[in-house]
Amino acid sequence: ILTGFLVLLFISGANCFSQDFYFVNGKVFVNDNKFNDVTVILSSGNENQELPVTSYGVFSAGLQWNKKYYFTFRKPGYISKKIEFSTFIPEDHTRRIEPYVLNVRLFPMIEGVDTAFFKKPVAKIYFDKGLNDFTDDRDYALQVIYEIDKMVTKAKKNAATANGSKTNPKTSKKVNVATVKNTEGETRDSAVQEILGRSYELHADKNSLDNILPPLKENYTEEKTVEEFDVDDMHVTRVIIRDGDSYKVFIRVKHNWGGVFYFIDESPLGFFSITKSLFERETNIRESKNSVNADTN
Repeated sequence: ILTGFLVLLFISGANCFSQDFYFVNGKVFVNDNKFNDVTVILSSGNENQELPVTSYGVFSAGLQWNKKYYFTFRKPGYISKKIEFSTFIPEDHTRRIEPYVLNVRLFPMIEGVDTAFFKKPVAKIYFDKGLNDFTDDRDYALQVIYEIDKMVTKAKKNAATANGSKTNPKTSKKVNVATVKNTEGETRDSAVQEILGRSYELHADKNSLDNILPPLKENYTEEKTVEEFDVDDMHVTRVIIRDGDSYKVFIRVKHNWGGVFYFIDESPLGFFSITKSLFERETNIRESKNSVNADTN
């Protein structure tokens, strides 16, 4: 049912492209997999619209061109998240743009984290003429990551101090703030990923991805080489496309919690997020029927 619904959304999206709308399809991920109380608000200027969310967390929206929108995601007991989406494109643009898939992960409230921070967008999406696709503002996302990392570190440190005051002093001295776990057993780093969700994983800097993946070979003789890696809780597919003496490197990251994200290696600038449709078009690799339809960020 879910697959059929998503296919219908994509067909509708293709039709909307030829008119005055750009179609965005998405899914919300939450820990309890209960979506009856998930709210998705689409706003632009003074206009607000609540988008229907299915029992699987799927939603869709038709956006007018050359406008700035905000998607706001809410669920009781979870921190709300806002994402900015700009549909401004060059006046002379005539090439087709595939519908966007916007997957968003919400995470439960964490004691001590300032929820007021999340009233501003955690990610900004805009049209990149070079990619002929919509992508995320990487510099902005990295700044958000930095700010949230500071908040979470402070919250964990305060929690560790509070817990240490009730325990043996010798024990409290051994507490490592960087690896203090919250009530759900997550480390500080994974908590940061939970807070940012899609935005964080779409904007991991080049060094972090390079550190978890084997280095590229000096030579690739095939026109297309597909490499598979299992890293922590992720399955990574790296695709190297040879074009004469140069290469294009695409990466798909599948997380155990269901999120799927796509990147292109723009060395030496780093990895940039791309849509699922662009990844499939460039690599000719598509998801199986049983896999999660997910993007990107």
